[in-house]
Amino acid sequence: MEFKAPPPFRLNPWKHHLQWVKNHIEMAMKTGEKDLTEEIIYNIRAINSNHVDIYTGNMPPEMIIANMSGKLLDLGISDKPEFVNWLMPQGFQLLTLDDSSVWVIREGVEDEWYIHFHPARNSVNAIRIQGNSWKTAITAKLSGYSASELSLQVINDIRKNTLEISPVKDLRKSHGLRKAFELLG
Repeated sequence: MEFKAPPPFRLNPWKHHLQWVKNHIEMAMKTGEKDLTEEIIYNIRAINSNHVDIYTGNMPPEMIIANMSGKLLDLGISDKPEFVNWLMPQGFQLLTLDDSSVWVIREGVEDEWYIHFHPARNSVNAIRIQGNSWKTAITAKLSGYSASELSLQVINDIRKNTLEISPVKDLRKSHGLRKAFELLG
């Protein structure tokens, strides 16, 4: 279930694509496949605890990549040396796609997947959430909890035992967790 973007593009939809995450949660809940749920949790555990920018628009990952590829070709970028040169001097560029979403483009660490990208902060069709809140909300949804059923004990059990991250002290102050849960519906 890992998303494998075609080279040279690298995108982590678990971290950056709302509809991708929602579709896989729905599939796991509908089928009840324990392996699928475990695979989702495995993928989201790798998300860092810092803020993540999540694309909330309608383009699936494949369409985003196709649109981005076309934009880069329009700019005359068709290989790694041209791409790296385009990123200079700041080491990144912003690229606006057809749905007006803005993406941060950087050089990836892998030779084959050298175009790494994610939604730009505060751009159209993007929302910023703390990574641990995002992971916690996804895991709570996978576990079948609704927003009204989330107690401090439930959240901290998920965080400590499933995600192996620190507990929260007060749910009333966990605005990011509420925001993440609202995004997931």
